[in-house]
Amino acid sequence: MFSLFRLAVLSMYIDQTTNLARLATLERISVSRYPVGLPGQPGGFLGLSLDTMSTSALATATPLATASAAPPTGVGAPAATAVALDRLPWADRAPGCSLGIVRNEPSPIYHGTPAVGIHRLATFGEGHPALYHWQHIQGNNKDQTPAMLLGRGTHSLLLEGPVAFATEFVVAPEDMAFNTVAGKAWKNLQAASGKAVFKHDDFVNIGRMRTGFLANPDVQERLMAGEPEVVVRKVCSRTGLLLQARFDWLDVDSRMALDLKTTSKELEQFVFEVEDRHYTRQVAWYSRLLAEVLEGRDGLPFEAFADIAQNFLLVGQETFPTWRSQAFNINLDKVRLADNQNQGDLIELARSISAQIWTDRTGGIITLDPRK
Repeated sequence: MFSLFRLAVLSMYIDQTTNLARLATLERISVSRYPVGLPGQPGGFLGLSLDTMSTSALATATPLATASAAPPTGVGAPAATAVALDRLPWADRAPGCSLGIVRNEPSPIYHGTPAVGIHRLATFGEGHPALYHWQHIQGNNKDQTPAMLLGRGTHSLLLEGPVAFATEFVVAPEDMAFNTVAGKAWKNLQAASGKAVFKHDDFVNIGRMRTGFLANPDVQERLMAGEPEVVVRKVCSRTGLLLQARFDWLDVDSRMALDLKTTSKELEQFVFEVEDRHYTRQVAWYSRLLAEVLEGRDGLPFEAFADIAQNFLLVGQETFPTWRSQAFNINLDKVRLADNQNQGDLIELARSISAQIWTDRTGGIITLDPRK
């Protein structure tokens, strides 16, 4: 057993070099085929030099360990402000939090706050207050599915780049089988280090998605300015609730955003995912939250952030051959209706939290009219 453990440790050490080499190869392929000059950086995605993609470069890379409170460059845009939340009911769970425009906040910190985001609000608003209480008050969050892991890894590699990807994920060697003793030991070591594991084939598939994504001219244009994973957070003066959103890509100066949506359906069917996954509500939530943080006040009329909603791109990215990528926006009339729904649900959520009443909206007799 001792020898086997040493073998697994050595395998993990060697894999750091192998994993980064794969990332560097993918980087060269993507940039050489589609030299789009991303975020003002010549010759590399997010400013990474392809010649320095080595194990030493990974070892010396600055991890995204702490949130940056650097102010946005837009005129009048507020910097993130560290505040004590001792007056709020979740103070024991969030003793300190950055408000405003927050950069470089690690994903676990964002998802670990008790703030209300659009996915939580939609859970409540679509008739499931008891499920909201079960998941977000009692802390019974659902386990991560393989599709969710694929989405996380794809977002990381496509928008943040190979170095950021390598800090959170590791790619298994091509010939490794997890049903062997050595394979299980290797995988357990990766889990102990806090990294999620991708099979080699899944990683190759992400690389193909990245190629398709970066080949999209609308994506190329949007990525010329802005930065990935920007958090917007505030305390709602009307409800006292902590609200937040995490933009996949945001240029604060131009108020233009992009959100990557991986899909296992053909792009011609993407509208159904927009409906099923409440993407219209997301566009409304993100647009209002950004505008209210930039303006420094609540209760803005829809017209005050209609420009953000109009320019909010949802990029559908197929996860299968031929890995097509397509940019969409959403009809503003539908976004306006979604905003009204969001604000109404927010008031109801505040009331449920205050009264501690979490009854689902069921009861009575519903007449069904099936097609057959």
